[in-house]
Amino acid sequence: MPLLIKARNIYEGWFRAVIAILDYGSWVAKEDSKILEVEDLVLHIDDLSKPSKHPEILDKVGCLSPSQLDVYIKQFLSPDKMGFTYTYGERLRAYSCPNCGSTFDQMSFIKEKLARFPNTNQAVVALYNPLRDSDSTRHNDPPCWNWAQFRVRNNELHVTAVFRSHDYVKALYPNLYALATIAEEVYPKGLRKLTLLSSSAHIYEADYKNVEKHVGPFRLLYRV
Repeated sequence: MPLLIKARNIYEGWFRAVIAILDYGSWVAKEDSKILEVEDLVLHIDDLSKPSKHPEILDKVGCLSPSQLDVYIKQFLSPDKMGFTYTYGERLRAYSCPNCGSTFDQMSFIKEKLARFPNTNQAVVALYNPLRDSDSTRHNDPPCWNWAQFRVRNNELHVTAVFRSHDYVKALYPNLYALATIAEEVYPKGLRKLTLLSSSAHIYEADYKNVEKHVGPFRLLYRV
């Protein structure tokens, strides 16, 4: 059954979401790991502004430090794969067709589409590429973030993002920070909101005790 979490901002949203998995998750054995999982978790962020401060415990649970976050954001802003199999920036700004050799800048499309048709429902991006990512013969690593839509309603930018798989300890906060950066690029003036659907929101077994130790004490403030 889907779980809905509402938060005022990214800072609060990360705490509420991680604690929700600690409290409501079920253990699942995957191909190569064991996870504490909540299926179809919906996280709504009422103000998708970049946070003025980061949770002090990020580094204690293995998440990126503030300086590492800045490096991570650069991957979203550049079409260069930077030596990786893919980056989200490459998928957003140089989405490629391996059979035809052409690329497409989805971010430019989004901005142009909304500039011409602010109320459109067609401003969408796809990050999963079935021509490159599908492989039924092995356990590979396709993008976790698969799709997003950008809509302008009542002078607000509403962003909807879908993740097939989501590590809420180490990946959620950097992803939220990056989505805030992209939303600001698309809609620099006005309020920006996010609804994020994670088909599998989880904490890895290897991280569980450390997360319970450092995030668990915040339950009284951020329990869902």
